[in-house]
Amino acid sequence: MLEPSLRMDFPLEVGTAGTERKSENPTVDQLMPEINEDPHPLPAGVADLQREIEDVKALVRTEPHGNDLRMLLFTVAASHDRYESTLVPLPPQFRAVVGYGCQVKKLRSAIENNWPACRVIPTMFNSPEELQALAPDDVDAWHLLHWLLVPNVTYPSFRRLSILNLGPLCRNLGLGQPTEEPRQLIGINYEMIDLHQWKWRLQNDEQRNYAFLGLPLEKVYRFLYTGHLDIPPGEPIRLHHQMEFALLLSQQQELPAEQEQQQEQEQQQEQHSQQGEEKKKEDQKQTLCWSKSVLANTQQRAIIICELPAELDNWMITSPDRHFLELLVQDSTTLKPCYLLMFDEPVAAKMMQQWPGKPIEMQPLPGRSLKKGTSHRFSQMSNYVFGRLDALKRLLKGSNSTEATN
Repeated sequence: MLEPSLRMDFPLEVGTAGTERKSENPTVDQLMPEINEDPHPLPAGVADLQREIEDVKALVRTEPHGNDLRMLLFTVAASHDRYESTLVPLPPQFRAVVGYGCQVKKLRSAIENNWPACRVIPTMFNSPEELQALAPDDVDAWHLLHWLLVPNVTYPSFRRLSILNLGPLCRNLGLGQPTEEPRQLIGINYEMIDLHQWKWRLQNDEQRNYAFLGLPLEKVYRFLYTGHLDIPPGEPIRLHHQMEFALLLSQQQELPAEQEQQQEQEQQQEQHSQQGEEKKKEDQKQTLCWSKSVLANTQQRAIIICELPAELDNWMITSPDRHFLELLVQDSTTLKPCYLLMFDEPVAAKMMQQWPGKPIEMQPLPGRSLKKGTSHRFSQMSNYVFGRLDALKRLLKGSNSTEATN
């Protein structure tokens, strides 16, 4: 049997089993790192970037189509010539250093060179070494993605819905049935309402009405994020109950008076040649600074299903025919975006040729009050009871007459 001195290099005293051994040389302890500490920790900036990238990857993995559309709408607004009015809100990291404005060239370059496709994002940057090798433009692009995609209580969130829900949805909202299917149906959700920004109707209102709003694609980003539209003063916002009408408005672009005359001359020249129009569409498509979206292969048109303000309730009730009804709203912040429909350009052109579309199925709108529902059920029950009483009276009269004859 081995002696204790040979069996234990550092004999333990009684009552000290399991405790840490104190080193006789403190200099050695200072040089040896602890086991729980990372010997090569990431710099503070790289660690923050890694957290942001992981957040973006998780969001894209959960809702790829909704985030792809969010990136596309932002890109269309940033690629437009009048980005000062379409790119609102502006990312803080790309604001001009002096005064008001946007570093649009830097923004477009960061998007064009560094934004990947949504299907690729969940598989990127799985090691810290890849993050440390990123260039400044790459870092700016990922910070921008985090600002755009990570949920914010004041900004909307997108969720893709099945196209099969569009028919029942339009029927329940009192809207015209679609003659063609859209490319995507997106549900829009706002977690918090900013009373200084939005002027929606109260949530406890009994009756709610809805309509289609057609917008050029470059204006959708600003409207969904802020509720404002860049329109001339005094010009009303036009909404309809038919998709075909809204699609007609989705191609209009309001320009300053000086540019309107110039564009009219250009349109007259382009009308002589269809090839010139196709070339113009291709040029516009090429100017898009991010072309890796699943919707970027075809020109898109957008329609938004909005909840109408309470001021239009009486007008809609007194209107006998809602099929061709056009609704005019002066304040865009009173419209609540609920759903977003994306149409391919060939499908939209086919729908506009089929105007006026299908008739509107007039059904009671959802949200009937408890008082109205109770009175309706009471009237049905009373009619049933009175009907049974009448039948019983007729039966008694028949039996009495039979006994009298006998």
